[in-house]
Amino acid sequence: MASLTLAELARAACACSALSRWALLAVSRLALLDERVLGLGAKPSAAGLEGALRWLAPAQAVGALREVRLPELRAHQLGARTLSLLPPSVAVLELSGSTDLSARDVELAARACPRLEEVLLRSCPQLDAHAAVRSLARHCRRLRALSLSLCAHVDGRALAELGTLGPTLESVGLHGCVRVTPRALARLAHCSRLTTLDVGGALGLTDSSLDQLLPCWPQLTSLSVSESSALTDDALRHIGACCPRLERLACGCCPRLTPAGMRAVCAGCPLLRGVYAAQSGAIDDETLTMIGVRCAHIETLDIRGCARVTSGGIERFFNARRAHHPHADPREITILAADALESYAAMAAMLRPRCRSCLLYTSPSPRDGLL
Repeated sequence: MASLTLAELARAACACSALSRWALLAVSRLALLDERVLGLGAKPSAAGLEGALRWLAPAQAVGALREVRLPELRAHQLGARTLSLLPPSVAVLELSGSTDLSARDVELAARACPRLEEVLLRSCPQLDAHAAVRSLARHCRRLRALSLSLCAHVDGRALAELGTLGPTLESVGLHGCVRVTPRALARLAHCSRLTTLDVGGALGLTDSSLDQLLPCWPQLTSLSVSESSALTDDALRHIGACCPRLERLACGCCPRLTPAGMRAVCAGCPLLRGVYAAQSGAIDDETLTMIGVRCAHIETLDIRGCARVTSGGIERFFNARRAHHPHADPREITILAADALESYAAMAAMLRPRCRSCLLYTSPSPRDGLL
């Protein structure tokens, strides 16, 4: 099928009486990536998006539509009528990056899609997070995952509303929410089923707040505490003691962390698959060796800007992993590194034959949250 614009897709309703449930449309501005996913590749007008949704509404395919991803749209592009046309079958909704998204827009989407399980509202600076979360809690009782990362108005009231979703909520993203205080973070204790949590850069993230909260979530598998200048090795010790199922830990840009804290994590979290410690002092050659010995499932190491890591330390990591886990494929590892003391060519020559993916950065850029 030739590439179509949204307006052309809407007009096609006149010529098409039905759309196969298993149809695959590849269009320039709107795509059914498969029979369950609706995404945008460009920014449409409100009329174009509304027209396309109206055309899809009577089609059988809409009954199978599970994901709708509309990132970086302005309110005039979304439109109240467009949001009210979202089909009730949608379980995943992304409205991230909308600079003027309002709580009313979120409420309309929540009313239209009561079966929502995952909502992504990252980088929505004008969003009233308290009112938005209240609408989601009222209308979407199946909600399992919510990301409010980089939303400026997330505070204790919003997290109190999150507590009402405690029986179902499994993933929360609060990266860069600077208004979240220690008292506000304590409201998350009611979310007893959390497995994924991103609180990197949150103002309220301290050693003591983690000490109080982590025992509530022994089932955590992913945790991001990156960009938290107040954290010390005590925080990493709490993680090692309270999170035995942890698989991914992000602790980049935490200047007070040392290798002693990371070794405590390795000792208590043998299921680790990913360690993201860019631009922190938490990783050195000895720590890498310990990861190779204790963490049989390791897949990703982000050591960009870790000045204590040398090519010799990476070599010893591979040797330790081969000696203690001989059945593990040594190439099933992604290493993100920076050319610190060694030359770029030498580091690349050593890593690339050993790794599935080796990415070298002259200027580390470690702002990688989990959510």
